[in-house]
Amino acid sequence: MKNGSIIFKEGDVGDALYIITEGSARVFALDADGSTKTINSIGPGECFGEMALLIGEMRSASILAESDMVLFRLTKKRFDKIVDEHHSIAKHFMRVLAKRLAGAHRPVARAPKQLHDSEPDNPLQMGSSESVNFARSSNRFVMTGLGVIVLGIPFLTHLMVSNGFQYPHIIIIDLLVAAMLCWTFGLASFNLVSVALPVLSLMLGATSVSVAYSGFANRTFFLLLGIYAVVAALSSTGLIFRASLWLIRKAPLSYLGQTLTLAVTGLLLTPLLLSGNARVALVSPLALDLSEALRLPNRSPGAVGLSMTVFIFFGQMSFATLNGSFTNLLVIGLLPTDIAASLTFNSWAMIALPLVIVFFILMYVAIFYLYRSKNKQTINVAILDAQVATLGPLTRQEKTLLIIVVALITGILSENIHGVDSAIVAMLTFIFLGVTKVLSEKNIRTDIDWNFLIAFASLVSFGQIINTSGLNAVFVDYISPILELFRGGGGKLIFLIFTGLLFFVVRLVVPATPALLVNMLALTPFSLKIGINPIVTGIVLLMCLNPWFFPQQCSMFQNLVTGTQGKLIDHKQTIVLSFIYVAVCIVAIIAAYPFWQMMGLIER
Repeated sequence: MKNGSIIFKEGDVGDALYIITEGSARVFALDADGSTKTINSIGPGECFGEMALLIGEMRSASILAESDMVLFRLTKKRFDKIVDEHHSIAKHFMRVLAKRLAGAHRPVARAPKQLHDSEPDNPLQMGSSESVNFARSSNRFVMTGLGVIVLGIPFLTHLMVSNGFQYPHIIIIDLLVAAMLCWTFGLASFNLVSVALPVLSLMLGATSVSVAYSGFANRTFFLLLGIYAVVAALSSTGLIFRASLWLIRKAPLSYLGQTLTLAVTGLLLTPLLLSGNARVALVSPLALDLSEALRLPNRSPGAVGLSMTVFIFFGQMSFATLNGSFTNLLVIGLLPTDIAASLTFNSWAMIALPLVIVFFILMYVAIFYLYRSKNKQTINVAILDAQVATLGPLTRQEKTLLIIVVALITGILSENIHGVDSAIVAMLTFIFLGVTKVLSEKNIRTDIDWNFLIAFASLVSFGQIINTSGLNAVFVDYISPILELFRGGGGKLIFLIFTGLLFFVVRLVVPATPALLVNMLALTPFSLKIGINPIVTGIVLLMCLNPWFFPQQCSMFQNLVTGTQGKLIDHKQTIVLSFIYVAVCIVAIIAAYPFWQMMGLIER
């Protein structure tokens, strides 16, 4: 394209988009009085012409070559085919479009940088000197962990032998302590250590073969497998993003309306995706788009409020439903068999209901008043409409998946009526996903986390090893006088509050899943002894599972930062809210206590 050429004019039919490889161009439009207004200048690595393709309207501006140019041209037919086949590309263009439409409401300050320079550095990425220091400190950390294991385990063994512990109990405690140290100091991967626990228990004669492998025959394992298949299918489509976008489009256009709708959407979508991390990762780009649509400056209070709404209500509400997270299923797998068998999706939701109500209301109020936008902002509807148009109609795969998901939820919620176990319903869903080709053989191999599934079953097996060994009874006998203090008056409430606060302290040094495992194994017999159903203790731990006092403590927070490209939020802006989160959890426990007593989950 020669210098001075008009590539297309305002009002032309949008039949292609263009990508600049060499040269530069000026974007301009005509004002109402007929004068020319420069909108932007663009250069190598940038694209133009996508707005007409995405929205289906005429060209909104004219493009003039300011130098000799080399362009790639992508026709509408080819563009539509690529977008249909690759939803990630559709999301990319939605973000591009959001920026263009938002930019149309701002004065032009300067020409944008080239594409490869336009994004800020990843806030989680370290420079070379920092990386070297981090590696050195990590090596010291690992060596410290090895030293603690080499010196500490023999001492612990000697102590238990001196106090008359039985051989199986000594082996189990040694393995559990060693596993905790491995997880805390990063000596080995979580999955590897998890698998080693039942294997070493069996090899060292602390359990039988049937108990060591019992986790792989547990109904919770098959329930998790079926739900993981649904997660894999949902992650390969745009259904979650589409549902979130649709609900937000129907919401009031104000900042209050958008954040409240975003919060409610997070709660409603929690049962559909078995991972708070996945929900935050999928929806956090939407927070970036909404910030653009509301014309909120980066890292302004309003932008932080949008980000934390996604973080809290898409990530931290996992305890609300049985399938809100894989950690919920881990809690069930570690419960005594009779209690685990009595749990359904409906009964879990009823037990968690008072916590959900209090947590939702207080956390939303805290976010809104800490980070509310000082100026009244109204969303640019054109941005949302353009995003909906980009996604286009539901594909055949999405329609089929939607029907299967609705059938899964209906089957699970009506378990009391038809009597088919929810694990069987989940596995039937897995089969239908494969038969209908919604989930391909490749998806099954690569998108289902088989490593974690094996680790999950291994942890459940180890829980059964402890339950059948009689170790719980030994510990209860040792601290029985202390537990008696919690039986009368408000002792049970104090026990639950203490459980939550202690768990926050443990999470300062121990990763989430290992911390949950050890606390559930330790607290389940204590809860039973003082008259608290251990599912109550488990749900309390799940509510307190993901604090973010420092950025690396919570992987969901890191996903939020990554998903918003580091533009909307800085961890320092959320420290106050992280401590409010602790207070809200305690208030929720106090508020739910009478309800649990009324349900018979706590002895009066």
